[in-house]
Amino acid sequence: MDTPIDEGLFAAWETGQQFGSSLPIDLPADLPEGSYRVVVGAYRPADGQRLPLSEAPPCCQRLMGRTRCS
Repeated sequence: MDTPIDEGLFAAWETGQQFGSSLPIDLPADLPEGSYRVVVGAYRPADGQRLPLSEAPPCCQRLMGRTRCS
């Protein structure tokens, strides 16, 4: 899924500021049963450069949680 963060207003964020958003994730009908990780990342649209989400590795992605499909 590829969608703008906070309607594209993320450049105005201050260090440590948080936001929340709900996004639907379409799963394929033939997705195998099992446990899946939900991971997010961010990039600069102009050049595709990954943006840091934290100072600790891996800095460019964040595990949001796990979900089970059955």
